[in-house]
Amino acid sequence: MIKVKVNFRTDKSRLRKVVKDLQKASLYVGVKQGLQDRNINGVSIYEAYRRNEFGYPPDNIPERSYIRKPIKAKAIQLFEEQQKEIIISLFKENVKKTLNNIGQTLEEYLTENLHTYGGLNGEWKPNAPLTIFMKGFDFPLYADGTLRNSIGHKVEMGD
Repeated sequence: MIKVKVNFRTDKSRLRKVVKDLQKASLYVGVKQGLQDRNINGVSIYEAYRRNEFGYPPDNIPERSYIRKPIKAKAIQLFEEQQKEIIISLFKENVKKTLNNIGQTLEEYLTENLHTYGGLNGEWKPNAPLTIFMKGFDFPLYADGTLRNSIGHKVEMGD
């Protein structure tokens, strides 16, 4: 048996910069801004999405988490599976680019979850019979594709 000793050396100033950049960085993933002005049945699109995400008992809307629960599950899975690649990217690239890549992956996951009607994180409750009648089909959180096209991400680097 041969004993091998590996020396890991890192540029401490680079490490400090990565940590500092991470502390001031924010990654946002979810419904894009600017949808507050559009309406569905007298409710802003943003509010309609919020009501579905958390549920809205006054209108008998069940919780259908299409952002919080899937992101939590996928972010944990992503980090567990790719932590080595993420750490290397933080040092080889930069924090903003690495977070943009993570944001893109989460955005794609959320869109896929919408295409499978919550199938990636547990099926959503079906639409009520009246909703099916009004829409003409039974696809929860789908009317005209607006929600699917509204998922996005952005990275902000604070001061």
